Amino acid sequence: MCWHKNYVGLPFKPREFDCGVLVERVQREVFGRAIVFPHERGLSVRDWGQQILSLLDDYVELTASPVEGDLVLTSCKGGTHWHVGVYFVDGGEAWMLHNFLDFKQVVNTRLRHLEREGLMLEGVYSWKL
Repeated sequence: MCWHKNYVGLPFKPREFDCGVLVERVQREVFGRAIVFPHERGLSVRDWGQQILSLLDDYVELTASPVEGDLVLTSCKGGTHWHVGVYFVDGGEAWMLHNFLDFKQVVNTRLRHLEREGLMLEGVYSWKL
């Protein structure tokens, strides 16, 4: 299933199409989940990251056996910023689809290569919904 290729290259748009909005869209379009994160206008990147952390318990639970569509949580900038993406497997390897400000677009990254992009894997989470 190559659903993730349909999103690669879509442009990052602050507060319009960021990492959280990508996760919502993929969950709706590919996995049929009605995920809607509360979005507050005017949040800084740091504040948006704190909001992601505060919502984790409402939406997901840490899993040791991830499946396609699960939420990938990473930290960046020394743990002061948080970033989310969608887990998938391609070629027998774990990947993350994410809309990353540093690249200004949606990209795929192998989980084992996250550190090359300045990201630290915090965990993969299955959806409660």
